[in-house]
Formats: sequence, C-alpha cells, structure tokens
Amino acid sequence: MAGNEVSAHGYIEKFQAKRVLSHNVVQAFDVLKGEECILLGKGIGFGKKENDWIDPDIVERKYFIRDSKNLNKYQKLLESTDERLYFIIEEYIEKVGKTFGNGYDENLHIGLLDHMNFSIYRYRNNVTLNNIFIDEMSMMYAKEYEFAKVMLSDLNRRLDVNLPETEAGFIALHIHSSIKGEKASQTALYMKIIGECLKFVEAEFNISLEPQSIEKARLITHLKFALKRASESRPIQNIMTDSLKSTFPDTFLIASKMAKRIEEEYSIILPEGEIGYLTMHIENIIMQQKR
Repeated sequence: MAGNEVSAHGYIEKFQAKRVLSHNVVQAFDVLKGEECILLGKGIGFGKKENDWIDPDIVERKYFIRDSKNLNKYQKLLESTDERLYFIIEEYIEKVGKTFGNGYDENLHIGLLDHMNFSIYRYRNNVTLNNIFIDEMSMMYAKEYEFAKVMLSDLNRRLDVNLPETEAGFIALHIHSSIKGEKASQTALYMKIIGECLKFVEAEFNISLEPQSIEKARLITHLKFALKRASESRPIQNIMTDSLKSTFPDTFLIASKMAKRIEEEYSIILPEGEIGYLTMHIENIIMQQKR
C-alpha cells in the first residue's frame, strides 16, 4: 500500500492509533472508512499513543484482524518474531488476495506467521519435520502449491535460511484452508486420511502408485470431495453402483474395506454411492498398472 493513499472521493486516508502491537504494527482507526484496521510499516508504532495521528506515508500494508482473541494471539506472535518475517508474510498474504481473488480468512495472518516462525526456529535448531503428504498436496492444491513454492524461495533468500520444499506443502495448506474458509486442522486431517488410503490401495494390490499419474490424481480428488461431502452429510447419488459391484466385485470389496477403516478410525461414513466411485477409480489404477 503506497503512502498518501487517496480514496475514491479524493481525500487522503487518515488513521488514528488505537493500540501499538509492535514498533512496526499498529491497530488503528481508519477515519474515512469508519472501521478499525491493522497497519504495517517500518517504525509506525514507535512513540505512538492512543488517538495519535499516523503518517500515511509510512503505511506499507493495511489489513484486518477483527476478532479480539486473534488480535491478542497476533500481538504475542509479533513479540517473538523477526520483523523481516512478518513483513514478508504480509506481503504474500496481500498477494493471496490478488492471486486467488476470493478473499481469505483473517486466521491466515496468525496461522501462517506462527507456522513459519516455528519452522525457522526448527531450522536453526536442526529439528526436522517431514511433510509425508507432499505429493498429494501438490496434486490436490496445485495452484496454492505453486504459489507457496515461490513464497518459500523468496523467504529463504531474504532471510538467508534454507527451509526445505516440504514447507511449501504446509504453506499451501494454510492458504487453501483460508481461502476456502476451512480450518487448517480439517484440511490436514483430510490429507492424512487420503495418504493412508493411497497406502492401503498399494498394500492391497501390491503396487506402487505413479507419483503424478492421472489415475492417482483422480482418486485423490474424489477422496477429497467424498470426505468433505460425508463430513457435511451431503450424500451423493451413483446410479452405477450396482453395476460396478457386480462387474468388479473384488475391487468393490477393497473399496468397502477402505471406507470401513475410515469410519472406524475417523467416524466419517462414506455411503455406498461414494464406495462405487472409489471402486471405479481404483479399478482405473489397476488397469493402468497392468499396462
């Protein structure tokens, strides 16, 4: 955000400080819009008190954290975070809005900063954390993953660190959850279940799934939406189920065993219509392996 930002009515934006979160971050009142916001800028909070005017020339970013609990979490994070990191994070969160075009949840400011701050701590203390679902993530959320790789590369360069590419998976997870209005924990749970399902298929048929095969991508995509539909109690109709059951009885049995395991371990019930589609996708994988 450039300084001396001019509104549609031709007025220069005016901000009054409400609460200093750090030397570089201030909770402020946007006089023209009549609402509170968060302002980011070098030294923007230094020496400021409540109701002091803020020079718009030093405002680099304006964003919103409206929930008071989130705001408190954010302030605590700022106290323990390298200021260069949160400037980079906010720069890329602004790009999230422009790149994906459908807004994002305010929790992204807290969740992404918290994760990357801890990732850098782990890196500097030689603690590794593997993202075992990196292939699945890159296939399920390809656009978010490509965005995350660019962000990670830039962050590594500017902070002189060497976080591994697996971190791009975690960044993509936070971004996807935020733009879809989901909890990152829910998205991570789906990733975990899908990863286990893929291993189940490999074990049952004694095969290794091709990392970027179309058949694997289709199975992953179906599982993703099947889990979401089941969690939201939105059953799907499948007129081919009976035909699939009689044509591919062994594969249908394997798909049923997979669904049973999901139900027993995660209390998510996949109806028979979903099992029919799983049968079709698994059978396609088997046919591809035979070729």
